[in-house]
Amino acid sequence: MSTDNKKILYKPRDYQEHFEKAMFNGKRRAYLLYHRRAGKDFSCWCFMIHCALRDNPGLYYYCAPTYTQAKRIIWYGIDEAGNRLLNYIPAEYIKGKPNSTELRIDLTNGSIIQLVGSENYDALRGTNPKGVVFSEYAIQDPRCWNEVISPILLKNNGWAVFNTTPQGHNSAFELWQTAKHSDNWYTRLLTIDDTGLITKEQIAREIEEGKSQELIEQEYYCFPSGQFVMTSDGMRDISEIKPGMIVLSHTGRFRKVVETSERNFEGFLVRIKSYGSREDILCTPNHPIRVYERHSQNFRWIKAEHIKKKYRLFFPKSRFSGNYLSEDFIKMMAWYICEGSSGLNHIQFTVKNIEEAKYVSNICEICKYKTTIRQCETAVNVIINDTNLVDTLKSLCGCDAESKKIPLHLLGDNFKVFFYELMKGDGCDHENRGSRRISFTTISKSLAYQVQLLAHSLCLTAGIYTREAHTGNICGRSVNCKKSYVVQIGSLKIKQESTTLIRGKYGIGACVKDVSKEYFKGKVYNIKVQFDESYVVNGRAVHNCSFSRGIEGAYYGRLVKTLLETDRFCNVPYDTHAPVNTYWDIGINDSTVILLAQNIGKEVHIIDMYANQGEGLNHYANWIQKTADKKGYIYGKHYAPHDIQVRELGSGAKTRLETAKELGINFEIVPNLPISEGIELGRWLFPKLWVDKKNCKTFIKAAENYHKGYNEKLNVYSEKPVHDWSSDYMDSYRYMAIIQSVNQTSGQMTEQDADKMENKYSLHKQTKPSYIR
Repeated sequence: MSTDNKKILYKPRDYQEHFEKAMFNGKRRAYLLYHRRAGKDFSCWCFMIHCALRDNPGLYYYCAPTYTQAKRIIWYGIDEAGNRLLNYIPAEYIKGKPNSTELRIDLTNGSIIQLVGSENYDALRGTNPKGVVFSEYAIQDPRCWNEVISPILLKNNGWAVFNTTPQGHNSAFELWQTAKHSDNWYTRLLTIDDTGLITKEQIAREIEEGKSQELIEQEYYCFPSGQFVMTSDGMRDISEIKPGMIVLSHTGRFRKVVETSERNFEGFLVRIKSYGSREDILCTPNHPIRVYERHSQNFRWIKAEHIKKKYRLFFPKSRFSGNYLSEDFIKMMAWYICEGSSGLNHIQFTVKNIEEAKYVSNICEICKYKTTIRQCETAVNVIINDTNLVDTLKSLCGCDAESKKIPLHLLGDNFKVFFYELMKGDGCDHENRGSRRISFTTISKSLAYQVQLLAHSLCLTAGIYTREAHTGNICGRSVNCKKSYVVQIGSLKIKQESTTLIRGKYGIGACVKDVSKEYFKGKVYNIKVQFDESYVVNGRAVHNCSFSRGIEGAYYGRLVKTLLETDRFCNVPYDTHAPVNTYWDIGINDSTVILLAQNIGKEVHIIDMYANQGEGLNHYANWIQKTADKKGYIYGKHYAPHDIQVRELGSGAKTRLETAKELGINFEIVPNLPISEGIELGRWLFPKLWVDKKNCKTFIKAAENYHKGYNEKLNVYSEKPVHDWSSDYMDSYRYMAIIQSVNQTSGQMTEQDADKMENKYSLHKQTKPSYIR
């Protein structure tokens, strides 16, 4: 049965209509990453109504994190106009009375719409829905989709729609990363800049009323293509940056890119012009930029839209250490970059006179390379015939003038030698307003910014300006130049406030010349960088923004982040020399979770885990035995919570503890500590953890999701964690932390032990030796 859309009250906004058209035109999966209050649940609810009325009869689930939330969001939900969400289903198409117990609505065409919660996902097994909406998927139990709903929809070609706001690197984040690169998915990322539904004044008011900046800033703010990022391999357009690449951060260190993001943007971008480079910064208004305060020698992150003239943007220095290449090879590499070219089997240095040729030849000879000097009319060539050297220099430094680059990671302690050798080869001395300057000209953008970075690292000031294609004179030679970059290097010591470039402890402060806005429509990009959460665009330091805001009130969020960044979530093999201890959280209506861990020195290795629900103890005892047979585990101790002594299985009067013993599992009881103390011990233990990536992926997701409840009326967090799918995993981990704490302190001497020892040996009665005065 079909229905006339005019009979339905729903009038979608433009961006909501775009989603529906994509789905009705054949997309079977959609992911709506909208900011809060953008109407994502409203859009999904009305879309589900349309499908239930216009398609063949079927079962449709609207799945919230919990049954209670489903009831509150949809069943009792009211839109901004005061209409109940249930009333968006035309009354003439509702069969009978909606069932408020099962949250179920039967339609006259045979379709059924039912509201469910992912916390009880096992109850959905065996059903056959044609379409499912997952609301606020970031805080749902991922097993509901992965284990139950996904296989059903694959078989019956049903559709699924996910909506959420960003809440850390959990299952929702991973699904988003997959969806946005798949042609089978419709994806849409909307921030307040896209929809205009929330004003900056409203945001400011919420902050004043007590909501944290971390919660407010859950949008993605970005750069358009054409903005270049400093990588270990030179300058790369931000649209070309991929996970795994190495980029320069604001600390002067090179860090790994762990994530990238792109989205469509329409609105005004902020263009910032500053000294230090004539290539501007262009970004979305809320992207934080690093600003240097001269008087206090401090730094701040300031949103681009708040940057003003006379502010100083930060050009970082780099940090060099180590001794990777000989000083003479470093010198030869510098001459190759500024005056060298490569053939199939030879390297050629083209210099201006015979004295310079002999100098370069001597450097090469020290490096054990035989040279030939050939004099031409306008220059002198130094030639080395060595295929291995050709391959090495081309790989490290580029093969032609436009691709020349500096292998910064190999300079080490010789970076000063390299820089000054580079200036000998291609630097031009001149006077500018009574001050000595050196100009370095190149057609390689990467090389220009790398030379500037080296100059800053030597406490010199350096600015970059561009020249369009022209015929010019460089060091006495007439050259047809492509577009080129000129690095002006100086050693100014001017202290006036008007100084355009000033030296700071960690970099250079470049005065802002102008700030403007311009309309833009297209893709914008952002990247997330390991550890330092920043990168360098057109020479200036910028921040990641709120790319990976975790769940508000998460207990272990930062600890999980550190564990991931330090590569402790990896392949953790079973150590045959240490026993495997198991830690159980035994649920009746909830899941039973078992963590398997080994103590290796001061580290705790979580090597395996298992979770299920609705099964008796014999099921888990069988899994323990089968896993040992399959993987060769030798078990040490099995730990269970104190209530295992009280709860019964329903098999007579036996407790679970007694039943487990009959099944061959002799549990030791975990001390009954308050939940808050157990969580604190969990925080204490986290830095010692190594977690197996293959077997324990869900554990990490649960650890990041585990969070405090929030009382919106009182604007405070509750003392207890929210009870959801993650709490069963974290209860098991909490018991592990308690046992680890007990075992660590068990070998220490107590006051009673000290008193007994003192009485036994009468330490207080001993006299001093004769040699002590």
